[in-house]
Amino acid sequence: MASYDGVNYWMGRGREGFGLKRAPSGQGAWTVVRRNFIPNACNAYYSSSMAYHPTYGMLVRDHAYDYNFGSYLHTFDFITGYKNMEWTPLSTAYRHDDPALRVLAPSGIAIDPDNRNLVYSGSHQTGMLRLDLADPKNSIHMSKPSDPFGGYGKPGFAKIVEDNRTGLPTPADADKHGWKDVCAFAAPVFDSRGYLWSAYCDPDKIAANADRYAQIWYWTADDRRASTSYTNVRPWHKIELPGIVSNVTHKILPLRSQGNSNIILYFGGPDDAQLLMIDHKGDPSNPGAFSRAEATQLTDQDGNNLPIHRLFSWYEDTATGLVWIGCSAGVFTIDPKTFLSHPGSARRIKVARNDGTSLADYLLDGIKVNAIAVDPQGRKWFATAGAGIVVTSSDGRTVHSTFTAENSGLASNTVYNLCYNPAANSMMISTHQGLCEYYLAAEREDGEEAGVRAYPNPVDPWFFGYVTIDGLPDNAVAKIVDAAGNLVHELGFAEAGVCRWDITNLDHVRVPAGVYFVLAANGPDADSFSKVTKILVMN
Repeated sequence: MASYDGVNYWMGRGREGFGLKRAPSGQGAWTVVRRNFIPNACNAYYSSSMAYHPTYGMLVRDHAYDYNFGSYLHTFDFITGYKNMEWTPLSTAYRHDDPALRVLAPSGIAIDPDNRNLVYSGSHQTGMLRLDLADPKNSIHMSKPSDPFGGYGKPGFAKIVEDNRTGLPTPADADKHGWKDVCAFAAPVFDSRGYLWSAYCDPDKIAANADRYAQIWYWTADDRRASTSYTNVRPWHKIELPGIVSNVTHKILPLRSQGNSNIILYFGGPDDAQLLMIDHKGDPSNPGAFSRAEATQLTDQDGNNLPIHRLFSWYEDTATGLVWIGCSAGVFTIDPKTFLSHPGSARRIKVARNDGTSLADYLLDGIKVNAIAVDPQGRKWFATAGAGIVVTSSDGRTVHSTFTAENSGLASNTVYNLCYNPAANSMMISTHQGLCEYYLAAEREDGEEAGVRAYPNPVDPWFFGYVTIDGLPDNAVAKIVDAAGNLVHELGFAEAGVCRWDITNLDHVRVPAGVYFVLAANGPDADSFSKVTKILVMN
């Protein structure tokens, strides 16, 4: 891409980033201005998988193949780490582009409890990937011989699924291959014993049984630890489920709370869906001893039917043992013990109107809930399609906040995913207009106000967002001054103890590098202002 005057030319250089050259004024040589420049940005624009990693920071993976993104272009594994406000590409597609390790539309981020450099993901068509974040060349792609990218027989590829095809496809665009090529593994999840669970959609079994033949797969902790290379991958174990709906958008959730640790939830969706619960009693190799319950229709405490053909998210509250489920009709909870004895039983959360009556409304009634997360205070965060983010108390009965594109910096009211980042005390948010980050107000465990805090601090040269100042007295008046005491910017009143500064002066021009002080007062009297914190700006 050239500048309008034809002097500067930007060139895309693949995984090397961008290059910038300047044309000579005469017949001289071109000047290399920038070489191998990689923007400090996430490789994913939409994300349906996030997880915090103590070494690499917030891991953000591109979108999976699901109800939200089924018609979108399928991407390879573009996982990126976010730490100290720096993005680092970590995927094999960026660092080691080997066809044997390619997966299409990866789903899930399961961090290995024994070796945190290893993270697992499924996919809707190309098997499962064990990505080695420290050295992607040591990654393992687990699939079947007819994998569309032709990785079978090459270093890094391990066969874990038998293949009934007589001829293998040639490497090409995976989307051009047929149903028989599908090797669909659900987003994998670890249980409390270190077993890795997933679900497999077998095209041959489904074709023979009219979409009703599910398989739950698990990898024992010992087999996983012993599988140190693609050459010695130990087999996975299967639980066959004839009569249960299976689809490439399936989901699986092994529960971890005390009393629920032997229970597995499976959803085959999307159409004529079944919610299946299995209690394997601690021995998944003995299906004859399982307790199981299944339901195609849920009924709440008021006798209302809840459609589950579009189940988008679920979250286990380990404090209560309840499973919170987000669907196209809102959010509800199930008690695993009750569900096993009374399949289909569910509860909807009621929020009191507080209008002097005893009336209440169902939480998020009729609103699609894409994701559920929890912050350190136990508050539930619900990502919705069209209604932004709703934050409630831990039991969901009190709505604390609603973030929309109109009343906050949220990029879009359609939110696909969110995940708490303990390193920054923030919530990473994936929206229809890209990623954004929300910094939570600091709170003490005793409920009292914490000290005043500004973040990000220091402010890096490339940062163009807002600096959040929290811990202020509610409705305090705040302003920014420079080191000489000159007024730089008026921040106005601190709502709920929080105000924001866009790093500009009164003329809305970015301030020069230097140290700036936040002054705050409980009233408009200038004599009552005092320094409460300082911010370092670097340009």
